[in-house]
Amino acid sequence: MQFLDPASIRLEHPLQYPFLWEGAEVRSLTVRRLTVAEVGAVISSMPEGAPYDLYDFLAAMAGYPAPVLRGLIDDDGTELLAAARPLLPRAVARIFYSPTSEPGAATR
Repeated sequence: MQFLDPASIRLEHPLQYPFLWEGAEVRSLTVRRLTVAEVGAVISSMPEGAPYDLYDFLAAMAGYPAPVLRGLIDDDGTELLAAARPLLPRAVARIFYSPTSEPGAATR
């Protein structure tokens, strides 16, 4: 399947603090919307009863492991989360960004 408006499902986020990952320079991160199957895979990979972890979804969206994304310098991490927020699955965004969400809940 090929989406007709690829720009609407992905964005490239430049990093203020580039890094090396597996021998390659990373100067930006591309974040994209997840398919239904990818959302299901993230949820299925979580231990039963464990709270959802925003970084597990972000990792699937960006193609880097959650520990790498947690290792970003705070400014890059904050900006990446803000940029990725509109691309999060709606149900997931409600969990982490609803007014009734517990601050810091499930972001490990």
